[in-house]
Amino acid sequence: MIPTLRSLSLLGLLCLGLLVRPAAAQDALQKQEQDLTRQCVSALSSFASNAKSQKVGPRAKQAYDLILQYDPDNSTARTELGWKKEKGQWVEQPPEKRKKWLDKAGYEGRFKVIDEWAKTSAKLSGFHKKLGLELQAAGNAERAKHHLEKAVYYNAMDKEANVALGLKEGPGFYGTEPQIAMAVKMKEVEKRAVELARK
Repeated sequence: MIPTLRSLSLLGLLCLGLLVRPAAAQDALQKQEQDLTRQCVSALSSFASNAKSQKVGPRAKQAYDLILQYDPDNSTARTELGWKKEKGQWVEQPPEKRKKWLDKAGYEGRFKVIDEWAKTSAKLSGFHKKLGLELQAAGNAERAKHHLEKAVYYNAMDKEANVALGLKEGPGFYGTEPQIAMAVKMKEVEKRAVELARK
């Protein structure tokens, strides 16, 4: 009787361990994604402030729009984009009350913002790639794909993220084998058309 009870206790502990482990893994994933959200919102907020200070309104708006993809309740982005909180709900103001995102920058300001975006997008890509590769290694294919696609969204030429998504390196881009074959064929057609035009 005692061995049976002991076996049942061990079996119960084993089942409990199997239930707790996925929950702990889920909590760890949730924390990693929360950390990534904070990092991305911080990088985008910094870029938006920079774009605003350089008077490149459309790029500042783009950054605030991206912030809301990470944090839909972000009060700074909501306010900047013309939303107002009423009775705990965000309400979009009519167009005439919203900020006009005009580009009033000079060339120097625009080039500074372009340079800053290159740095910011590389940083955002890196955040998503790191988590995507970790999730892929842990066997969480669905979330890994989401983050790797985000990494490529921010940096289309990131080799590691593209390869992890199963894409191949083509002539100046990454794609599937049929896409690369089509690009090579189009290049050949273009080359032949130029040759014929010169005759």
